[in-house]
Order: sequence, then C-alpha cells, then structure tokens
Amino acid sequence: MWRYQGTAPGGTWQQVPTPGFGSFGVFAVDPNNPNRIIASTSAGFSGPEMVLSLNGGTTWDRLVALD
Repeated sequence: MWRYQGTAPGGTWQQVPTPGFGSFGVFAVDPNNPNRIIASTSAGFSGPEMVLSLNGGTTWDRLVALD
C-alpha cells in the first residue's frame, strides 16, 4: 500500500509499512479522512488480523473483535 505525501505534483509516494510481518490484504480508506485506514494483514501474532490506523499508517491498532 502506498500514500501520496503532499497536495501538489511535487509530492512524494511513501510506502505504508505493515504493522508487523506479512502483507496487507483487503483495505479501505475513509473518504472523509484519508488518515483513517482499516486493513487486513496476512500474518499477525496469531494469524490473519484486522488493524486500524488513524494517522495514515504510521501506527496501527488491532481490531481483535474483527479477527
């Protein structure tokens, strides 16, 4: 997953790191707040898990109830 940093053509693309090992599966970005991302990851501590970021993927919180 990648995010665009900036609002002008001179911005840069930055890779959003996964919250651990593995890779992202399905993800969605809030159309009203692009810093809010919900995603599935393939390799959490105990297998696939759902995670939420409120800061564009800088940090992630597990959504255990959705695993």
